[in-house]
Amino acid sequence: MPLRTTDDRPILRVNGIQTQSESYLALIDEIPELVAAGVTHLRLMPQAVDMAAAANLFRALLDARLSAAEAEARLREICGDAPLSNGFYHGKAGYRRIARAPAA
Repeated sequence: MPLRTTDDRPILRVNGIQTQSESYLALIDEIPELVAAGVTHLRLMPQAVDMAAAANLFRALLDARLSAAEAEARLREICGDAPLSNGFYHGKAGYRRIARAPAA
């Protein structure tokens, strides 16, 4: 059951006893930082998309066969109209997509 904001934007989805974000968490730009911090496993949260393609995309990103920009473009194709988010990771509203500052 989707929940909408007062200005009628989708923001949350109730799934049984869970309240989930309407956006798909995508920490593509953050993967190098996560790996440097010692993260050895990533969990892909099942969505109503081609999850095998999504898993292959993240594997290619981790193996440096895809850039973050290429991976995000492909993930957007896989996810269709679903918004991508990473705000919570950056201490912002969870539904937001925070762009990584260009390397100096």
